[in-house]
Amino acid sequence: MIMAVVSLTWEIKGQPNCAQKQRGVQLFLQWAMMQGVAMLLQNRYQRQRLYTRIALGKAKRMDVVWGETAGVDGQLWLL
Repeated sequence: MIMAVVSLTWEIKGQPNCAQKQRGVQLFLQWAMMQGVAMLLQNRYQRQRLYTRIALGKAKRMDVVWGETAGVDGQLWLL
Protein backbone atom coordinates (compact mmCIF):
# COMPACT_ATOMS: atom_id res chain seq x y z
CA MET A 1 0.00 0.00 0.00
CA ILE A 2 2.81 2.37 0.86
CA MET A 3 4.64 1.64 -2.38
CA ALA A 4 1.45 2.29 -4.37
CA VAL A 5 1.08 5.72 -2.75
CA VAL A 6 4.76 6.49 -3.33
CA SER A 7 4.60 5.48 -6.99
CA LEU A 8 1.50 7.62 -7.54
CA THR A 9 2.74 10.75 -5.75
CA TRP A 10 6.48 10.71 -6.47
CA GLU A 11 7.29 13.32 -9.09
CA ILE A 12 9.76 11.90 -11.58
CA LYS A 13 10.06 14.55 -14.28
CA GLY A 14 13.00 16.92 -13.99
CA GLN A 15 14.67 15.08 -11.11
CA PRO A 16 18.39 14.18 -11.27
CA ASN A 17 17.93 10.40 -10.73
CA CYS A 18 14.87 10.07 -12.93
CA ALA A 19 15.90 6.75 -14.51
CA GLN A 20 16.40 5.04 -11.14
CA LYS A 21 13.03 6.23 -9.87
CA GLN A 22 11.28 5.07 -13.03
CA ARG A 23 12.96 1.65 -12.76
CA GLY A 24 11.81 1.33 -9.14
CA VAL A 25 8.23 2.11 -10.10
CA GLN A 26 8.40 -0.37 -13.01
CA LEU A 27 9.69 -3.13 -10.70
CA PHE A 28 6.89 -2.45 -8.24
CA LEU A 29 4.26 -2.59 -10.98
CA GLN A 30 5.68 -5.87 -12.30
CA TRP A 31 5.59 -7.32 -8.78
CA ALA A 32 2.00 -6.13 -8.32
CA MET A 33 0.93 -7.77 -11.59
CA MET A 34 2.59 -11.07 -10.63
CA GLN A 35 0.90 -10.88 -7.23
CA GLY A 36 -2.45 -10.36 -8.96
CA VAL A 37 -1.92 -13.40 -11.19
CA ALA A 38 -1.01 -15.50 -8.13
CA MET A 39 -4.19 -14.35 -6.38
CA LEU A 40 -6.32 -15.24 -9.40
CA LEU A 41 -4.77 -18.72 -9.58
CA GLN A 42 -5.32 -19.23 -5.87
CA ASN A 43 -8.96 -18.16 -6.20
CA ARG A 44 -9.50 -20.57 -9.09
CA TYR A 45 -7.95 -23.43 -7.11
CA GLN A 46 -10.10 -22.69 -4.06
CA ARG A 47 -13.29 -22.54 -6.15
CA GLN A 48 -12.49 -25.88 -7.79
CA ARG A 49 -11.69 -27.43 -4.44
CA LEU A 50 -14.98 -26.23 -2.95
CA TYR A 51 -16.88 -27.51 -6.02
CA THR A 52 -15.32 -30.94 -5.53
CA ARG A 53 -16.24 -31.01 -1.85
CA ILE A 54 -19.83 -29.98 -2.68
CA ALA A 55 -20.05 -32.74 -5.33
CA LEU A 56 -18.84 -35.30 -2.78
CA GLY A 57 -21.40 -34.09 -0.23
CA LYS A 58 -18.73 -33.01 2.25
CA ALA A 59 -19.53 -29.29 2.03
CA LYS A 60 -22.36 -26.88 1.32
CA ARG A 61 -22.29 -23.86 -1.00
CA MET A 62 -21.53 -21.37 1.78
CA ASP A 63 -18.76 -23.39 3.44
CA VAL A 64 -15.17 -22.23 3.53
CA VAL A 65 -12.46 -24.45 2.06
CA TRP A 66 -9.80 -25.42 4.57
CA GLY A 67 -6.39 -26.81 3.73
CA GLU A 68 -5.21 -30.29 4.53
CA THR A 69 -3.39 -28.98 7.61
CA ALA A 70 -6.40 -27.21 9.12
CA GLY A 71 -6.83 -27.84 12.78
CA VAL A 72 -3.19 -28.66 13.47
CA ASP A 73 -2.12 -27.45 16.92
CA GLY A 74 0.37 -24.60 16.91
CA GLN A 75 -0.37 -23.54 13.35
CA LEU A 76 -0.89 -19.89 14.32
CA TRP A 77 2.45 -19.82 16.15
CA LEU A 78 4.15 -20.38 12.82
CA LEU A 79 2.55 -17.18 11.49
